Amino acid sequence: MDRDSRDMLLETADRFFTERSGRAVVNEVEKGVWPADLWKEIEEMGLPLIAVPEDKGGAGGTLADMLALLRLAGSHAVPVPLAETALANLLIAAAGGEPKAGPATLALGNLTLNGGRLSGKIDRVPFASVAERFVTVVGNTVAVVAVGNATIEDKPSHAGEPYGTVTFDNAATESTAASPVSADRAFELAAVMRAMQMAGAH
Repeated sequence: MDRDSRDMLLETADRFFTERSGRAVVNEVEKGVWPADLWKEIEEMGLPLIAVPEDKGGAGGTLADMLALLRLAGSHAVPVPLAETALANLLIAAAGGEPKAGPATLALGNLTLNGGRLSGKIDRVPFASVAERFVTVVGNTVAVVAVGNATIEDKPSHAGEPYGTVTFDNAATESTAASPVSADRAFELAAVMRAMQMAGAH
């Protein structure tokens, strides 16, 4: 994505977030209401696919493009898993997969993968209760698990953000693939993602 394309995308997203992601929407999310229409429009704009190559259905942007978008989303306190889904989609695409539509989140931590089945428990998974799939990296393998194959215990943060504890009990995976991004690197990318959101929020 060239500089002009990125600037145009960010300008469009800025206007959209201003119009559609006001305080009322954030308040509703804190009460447990999922803003389905807002998410649908975000997907229609292609924002969760910003760092996915065009041949995999994405916008063809870079990691830097994604981080610029997430900083902007942070400045508007956009209350959906745009960051988590964008990074999950990047990890899937980097491993040769084609991301599916729908909100996703990251379940990174002490998990084991055996014969295409995932086991372990992760605390404080953001947007666990609204994600349609969980994406993780175990060793050098990216694994995707559908929400129906995980057990989720809602544990909202003090601010009402939809966090949860996710347990995988020999869970069947939707897909696994060799990942060029290691588990440690995935953690680092998630930390950078969160830092950009926080920088935008200040």
